[in-house]
Amino acid sequence: MKAGPLRRKTWLSLREAAARIGQALLNTDWSDRILDRDPSDRTVSLITRDIYVILSSGEVKTLLDEGYHEFEAKFAQYPGFEIDLRENRIRVQEIQASSCCQLNAADLDVFLLKHHKTRFHGQSSDEGRDKCLARLRQLMASPKTKTKSDYKREAKTTFGVSGREFDRIWEQLSADTGGAWSQPGRPKSKR
Repeated sequence: MKAGPLRRKTWLSLREAAARIGQALLNTDWSDRILDRDPSDRTVSLITRDIYVILSSGEVKTLLDEGYHEFEAKFAQYPGFEIDLRENRIRVQEIQASSCCQLNAADLDVFLLKHHKTRFHGQSSDEGRDKCLARLRQLMASPKTKTKSDYKREAKTTFGVSGREFDRIWEQLSADTGGAWSQPGRPKSKR
Protein backbone atom coordinates (compact mmCIF):
# COMPACT_ATOMS: atom_id res chain seq x y z
CA MET A 1 0.00 0.00 0.00
CA LYS A 2 1.41 3.36 -1.04
CA ALA A 3 1.57 5.98 1.67
CA GLY A 4 -0.13 9.28 0.91
CA PRO A 5 0.76 12.75 2.14
CA LEU A 6 0.50 13.51 5.84
CA ARG A 7 -2.83 15.02 6.70
CA ARG A 8 -3.22 17.55 9.41
CA LYS A 9 -6.30 17.25 11.55
CA THR A 10 -8.75 20.09 10.85
CA TRP A 11 -10.93 19.84 13.96
CA LEU A 12 -9.89 19.06 17.54
CA SER A 13 -12.07 17.75 20.31
CA LEU A 14 -12.07 19.74 23.54
CA ARG A 15 -9.54 17.33 25.07
CA GLU A 16 -7.30 17.43 22.00
CA ALA A 17 -7.33 21.25 22.13
CA ALA A 18 -6.59 21.10 25.86
CA ALA A 19 -3.68 18.75 25.17
CA ARG A 20 -2.28 21.16 22.58
CA ILE A 21 -2.49 23.97 25.15
CA GLY A 22 -0.90 21.74 27.80
CA GLN A 23 1.98 20.90 25.48
CA ALA A 24 2.59 24.62 24.99
CA LEU A 25 2.54 25.08 28.77
CA LEU A 26 4.67 22.12 29.90
CA ASN A 27 6.63 21.13 26.78
CA THR A 28 8.26 17.71 27.32
CA ASP A 29 6.70 17.30 30.78
CA TRP A 30 3.24 17.09 29.21
CA SER A 31 1.15 13.93 29.45
CA ASP A 32 -2.47 13.55 28.28
CA ARG A 33 -3.19 11.90 31.66
CA ILE A 34 -2.95 15.35 33.23
CA LEU A 35 -6.41 16.09 31.80
CA ASP A 36 -7.87 13.35 34.02
CA ARG A 37 -6.75 15.13 37.19
CA ASP A 38 -9.17 16.94 39.45
CA PRO A 39 -10.40 20.22 37.87
CA SER A 40 -8.92 22.12 40.84
CA ASP A 41 -5.39 20.94 39.89
CA ARG A 42 -3.29 24.01 39.03
CA THR A 43 -2.31 22.82 35.54
CA VAL A 44 -5.85 21.70 34.66
CA SER A 45 -7.15 25.01 35.97
CA LEU A 46 -4.74 26.99 33.76
CA ILE A 47 -5.67 24.94 30.69
CA THR A 48 -9.38 25.31 31.42
CA ARG A 49 -8.93 29.06 31.84
CA ASP A 50 -7.16 29.22 28.48
CA ILE A 51 -9.98 27.31 26.81
CA TYR A 52 -12.49 29.70 28.35
CA VAL A 53 -10.52 32.69 27.00
CA ILE A 54 -10.29 31.03 23.59
CA LEU A 55 -14.01 30.25 23.43
CA SER A 56 -15.09 33.67 24.69
CA SER A 57 -12.75 35.46 22.24
CA GLY A 58 -14.59 34.26 19.15
CA GLU A 59 -11.20 33.97 17.38
CA VAL A 60 -11.29 30.17 17.13
CA LYS A 61 -14.16 28.71 15.14
CA THR A 62 -15.90 26.14 17.33
CA LEU A 63 -18.63 23.70 16.38
CA LEU A 64 -21.13 22.02 18.69
CA ASP A 65 -22.97 18.73 18.38
CA GLU A 66 -20.67 17.24 15.74
CA GLY A 67 -20.88 20.30 13.53
CA TYR A 68 -24.61 20.94 13.57
CA HIS A 69 -24.30 24.26 15.44
CA GLU A 70 -21.65 26.94 15.67
CA PHE A 71 -20.54 28.02 19.13
CA GLU A 72 -21.12 31.72 19.79
CA ALA A 73 -18.69 33.59 22.04
CA LYS A 74 -21.61 34.94 24.08
CA PHE A 75 -22.37 31.38 25.30
CA ALA A 76 -19.20 31.52 27.41
CA GLN A 77 -20.63 34.56 29.24
CA TYR A 78 -23.85 32.80 30.26
CA PRO A 79 -24.23 31.95 33.95
CA GLY A 80 -23.46 28.29 34.54
CA PHE A 81 -21.15 27.95 31.54
CA GLU A 82 -18.81 25.07 32.32
CA ILE A 83 -15.91 23.33 30.61
CA ASP A 84 -15.61 19.65 31.52
CA LEU A 85 -12.32 18.24 30.23
CA ARG A 86 -12.88 14.80 31.74
CA GLU A 87 -16.17 14.38 29.87
CA ASN A 88 -14.92 16.24 26.79
CA ARG A 89 -17.97 18.54 26.91
CA ILE A 90 -19.09 22.06 27.59
CA ARG A 91 -22.28 22.85 29.49
CA VAL A 92 -24.44 25.95 29.28
CA GLN A 93 -26.96 25.80 32.14
CA GLU A 94 -28.99 28.79 30.97
CA ILE A 95 -30.00 27.03 27.77
CA GLN A 96 -29.81 23.59 29.41
CA ALA A 97 -27.33 22.24 26.91
CA SER A 98 -24.40 19.89 27.22
CA SER A 99 -22.42 19.46 24.05
CA CYS A 100 -19.31 18.01 22.57
CA CYS A 101 -17.42 20.70 20.77
CA GLN A 102 -14.73 20.82 18.13
CA LEU A 103 -12.24 23.63 17.73
CA ASN A 104 -10.65 24.53 14.44
CA ALA A 105 -7.02 23.39 14.69
CA ALA A 106 -5.58 26.12 12.45
CA ASP A 107 -7.47 28.87 14.31
CA LEU A 108 -6.26 27.45 17.63
CA ASP A 109 -2.64 27.39 16.48
CA VAL A 110 -2.91 31.02 15.32
CA PHE A 111 -4.48 32.02 18.64
CA LEU A 112 -1.77 30.26 20.67
CA LEU A 113 0.99 31.92 18.63
CA LYS A 114 -0.67 35.33 18.74
CA HIS A 115 -1.19 35.25 22.50
CA HIS A 116 1.76 33.13 23.67
CA LYS A 117 3.31 35.93 25.74
CA THR A 118 0.11 36.84 27.55
CA ARG A 119 -1.61 33.50 28.04
CA PHE A 120 0.11 32.19 31.16
CA HIS A 121 -0.17 34.69 34.01
CA GLY A 122 0.10 37.62 31.63
CA GLN A 123 3.88 37.75 31.86
CA SER A 124 6.70 37.46 29.39
CA SER A 125 9.29 34.74 29.79
CA ASP A 126 11.74 37.31 31.21
CA GLU A 127 9.25 38.35 33.87
CA GLY A 128 8.52 34.71 34.69
CA ARG A 129 12.20 33.89 34.97
CA ASP A 130 12.83 36.93 37.20
CA LYS A 131 9.89 36.06 39.46
CA CYS A 132 10.99 32.42 39.65
CA LEU A 133 14.54 33.49 40.52
CA ALA A 134 13.29 35.81 43.27
CA ARG A 135 10.95 33.17 44.70
CA LEU A 136 13.60 30.43 44.71
CA ARG A 137 16.11 32.78 46.31
CA GLN A 138 13.55 33.45 49.05
CA LEU A 139 12.81 29.72 49.51
CA MET A 140 16.50 28.80 49.62
CA ALA A 141 16.97 31.04 52.64
CA SER A 142 15.08 28.34 54.58
CA PRO A 143 15.58 24.57 54.81
CA LYS A 144 14.56 22.50 51.80
CA THR A 145 11.16 20.81 52.30
CA LYS A 146 10.48 19.22 48.89
CA THR A 147 12.29 17.64 45.98
CA LYS A 148 13.67 19.65 43.07
CA SER A 149 10.96 18.08 40.88
CA ASP A 150 8.26 19.44 43.19
CA TYR A 151 9.72 22.92 43.03
CA LYS A 152 10.13 22.66 39.25
CA ARG A 153 6.51 21.63 38.73
CA GLU A 154 5.31 24.58 40.80
CA ALA A 155 7.61 27.04 39.01
CA LYS A 156 6.46 25.90 35.58
CA THR A 157 2.78 26.41 36.38
CA THR A 158 3.22 29.52 38.52
CA PHE A 159 5.84 31.43 36.52
CA GLY A 160 5.63 29.79 33.09
CA VAL A 161 9.35 28.95 32.98
CA SER A 162 10.56 25.97 30.97
CA GLY A 163 12.16 22.96 32.63
CA ARG A 164 15.58 23.93 31.28
CA GLU A 165 15.20 27.52 32.49
CA PHE A 166 14.25 26.27 35.94
CA ASP A 167 17.28 23.96 36.00
CA ARG A 168 19.59 26.87 35.15
CA ILE A 169 18.08 29.01 37.93
CA TRP A 170 18.27 26.11 40.38
CA GLU A 171 21.92 25.38 39.62
CA GLN A 172 22.86 29.03 39.91
CA LEU A 173 21.15 29.48 43.27
CA SER A 174 22.00 26.09 44.81
CA ALA A 175 25.69 26.65 44.04
CA ASP A 176 25.45 29.87 46.05
CA THR A 177 23.59 28.31 49.00
CA GLY A 178 25.12 24.81 48.97
CA GLY A 179 23.99 22.44 51.69
CA ALA A 180 20.69 20.62 51.39
CA TRP A 181 19.58 22.54 48.31
CA SER A 182 22.32 21.03 46.18
CA GLN A 183 21.61 17.48 47.42
CA PRO A 184 19.16 15.30 45.43
CA GLY A 185 15.81 14.18 46.86
CA ARG A 186 13.59 15.27 49.68
CA PRO A 187 15.36 16.10 52.95
CA LYS A 188 15.23 13.45 55.66
CA SER A 189 12.75 14.19 58.41
CA LYS A 190 14.06 14.33 61.96
CA ARG A 191 12.44 11.76 64.25
